[in-house]
Amino acid sequence: MSDPRRITAELSAFSPPTATILTRPSEGRGQSKTATSNTLHSLSFGDYVDHRFHDFGSLCGLNEITLAPNGDDAAHTHRNVEIITYVTSGEISSTTMAGDGQTSRLRRGDAQVLTTGHGLTHQERASHTGSSTTTHLLQAYVVPWAHALGPAQQHLPVSNPDKRQDAFAILVSPCVGGVGVAASTAGQAARLPVVPGSMPINADFLMAAAIIDDGKSAVWFVGGGGVVDSKTERHVYVHVVMAAGGSKVRLADQTVLGEGDGAFVTNVSVGDKVVVESVGVAEVEVVVLDSA
Repeated sequence: MSDPRRITAELSAFSPPTATILTRPSEGRGQSKTATSNTLHSLSFGDYVDHRFHDFGSLCGLNEITLAPNGDDAAHTHRNVEIITYVTSGEISSTTMAGDGQTSRLRRGDAQVLTTGHGLTHQERASHTGSSTTTHLLQAYVVPWAHALGPAQQHLPVSNPDKRQDAFAILVSPCVGGVGVAASTAGQAARLPVVPGSMPINADFLMAAAIIDDGKSAVWFVGGGGVVDSKTERHVYVHVVMAAGGSKVRLADQTVLGEGDGAFVTNVSVGDKVVVESVGVAEVEVVVLDSA
């Protein structure tokens, strides 16, 4: 049975000649450290400000976080932002403090979407009790269609085989009904994603992941192949997940990205493709964030 999260098509074309690609080297990212966590910022975030790398479409933050064994990110509050957490190694417990509180256990490959709305306090904690293993996660912050929504969360387990194909597996997609649903309390309670099997988000935004073997390629179809409202002038960010070392990818214009590196891809629209080829000495995990 085919996976509805996967958009498939011929792999004969690369990114359009008009696409613009700006790299974001890992070593140039901002950094925030605590006793138990190390966070690298691809975009301006909190006290880290770099006007060259600010909001990108509706993506307003992208952090790669390493948690020490049993480490945590102190409880903190967000408002009017959608937060996507994607665990790339290890395991975390994610706790929200709204109402009776809710804790989700996220393992390697799992994803979560939090709608912070009018205010939501949450905390992530590494779940390796008694272990010396560090935990790595990627967090994306997205500007929603509407403010002051009711807080909510969803959790999606994603197995590695789902991402070991020639196309990206879509983890997050816009909610059906778009802005109208975002503005409706009843709609929020019953919201569905435009891509079945993914998690809905209150934005014209997609997040997808692929694990690519050395010498193989995966293709991202801009706008998820057309499931989004805005068909032109999409903003696509390609991020190479940090791993044990040796992973590299090459984009269609011969741009090479290593672990932790990223690329801002603009001047692309629905119908265009971004092809990512693994050219390192090990398999590579790549995350794509695509917004209006």
